Amino acid sequence: MVLAATGAIMKYNRVDPQPILEGAKEQMSVGAGPRKADAEYAIEYFQENPEAGLCYEDRRWWITPNANETDQQVLLLDVNEAERLKDNPRLQLVSGIAHAERSLWVVRRMT
Repeated sequence: MVLAATGAIMKYNRVDPQPILEGAKEQMSVGAGPRKADAEYAIEYFQENPEAGLCYEDRRWWITPNANETDQQVLLLDVNEAERLKDNPRLQLVSGIAHAERSLWVVRRMT
């Protein structure tokens, strides 16, 4: 079985009941769209993917896998979950990004 060979762990998201494969993000199918997530899962995603970013534009919130390319969406958040997440002290707002109408938060670099 592929899961056993990769060491992936099956987990269920608290918001979207579809299973999530931890440790197997590279196995996500190309056609798979973004999934809904809560703030707790988003923090876990940031811990595993420190290059990711939280984005806001036109009343929509999402997590992008790479803060340098904010058009990609891997996780979607509702307003309440996104507000909880953006206020997390591990994240910081980035100023002066290329999309004038878009806001971006990234993981703080701890020294």
